[in-house]
Amino acid sequence: MYLEKDKRKNPVGYSIARWIVMSLSPACLKMPGSILSNLEGMMESIDTFFHPSNQGAWTEILAQIIFHLVDFFVMRLNREYSGELDVPKDRQINDELKRRFVLSLKEVMFMGLFSKRAKSLNYFFGAIQGLSYLEPQLILPGALQRFYPSLQGLVEVHRTQSSLCGLQMT
Repeated sequence: MYLEKDKRKNPVGYSIARWIVMSLSPACLKMPGSILSNLEGMMESIDTFFHPSNQGAWTEILAQIIFHLVDFFVMRLNREYSGELDVPKDRQINDELKRRFVLSLKEVMFMGLFSKRAKSLNYFFGAIQGLSYLEPQLILPGALQRFYPSLQGLVEVHRTQSSLCGLQMT
């Protein structure tokens, strides 16, 4: 299978995320080989690539994918609720699908929040904002639990700066 070149020059993460989010439906919740279960498995298998000490050529593309996944999910959810996006009832996002989507990205997003690269950090700040909008009870306690210790000690200055910016975004 060959993919056509993106004529609009969107980042690779944009196209990947759009394809994944637009393929999600409540039917994914019950099927073991669904796009949602594969997304969960992928995030579990690559979570070490998000660690702040593990930076490389992959850092920005992974941050982009996380940001665009969250951005497209929020956009789709809002457009479905407003009636702007006409989606069959059996494919509309429900609460359980939203919860599992947030849980699949939560841990990698938390690790990425302390990235040492400014551009990647901005993607993760956008992601925490979107995930907090979707499921605040799942994201905010974990964010605060990670931010407070970073504000108390000044050993890792990048964590202090990331925590202050993260608090602003949530």
